Amino acid sequence: MRLDHLKVKVKTLAAEAKIIRHAERQATSADRRCALAEHRRTVVRSEARSSLLAYGYLRGRAYRSMELTCHTEPLWDAVVKIIQRFGADPDSAPYGVNINGIKAWRDQPVQAVSTPAQAA
Repeated sequence: MRLDHLKVKVKTLAAEAKIIRHAERQATSADRRCALAEHRRTVVRSEARSSLLAYGYLRGRAYRSMELTCHTEPLWDAVVKIIQRFGADPDSAPYGVNINGIKAWRDQPVQAVSTPAQAA
């Protein structure tokens, strides 16, 4: 797997959002500011979310541990494409690299984690 490359992509998208936000504040016209904000909110945000979900999937994290509450469905097709691109061996992914594996991962319940205070 090329998890390091995917991790760099996630960090790059976060930096891109920060750079665009700075450019929004520096923009002199309202049209430019709105165009930059729209690009950051739509294109960059959805790509960052898809990349983070793919990264978590390839690392074996439960979907519900990454997104406890969400108001919109992720772009699952984009998540699958990223998993296929960065997951070198499809069989090494916890649920396989296909839409059925993604659905099984997405519907997996969150496991409760006990704290030391609860154990005592």
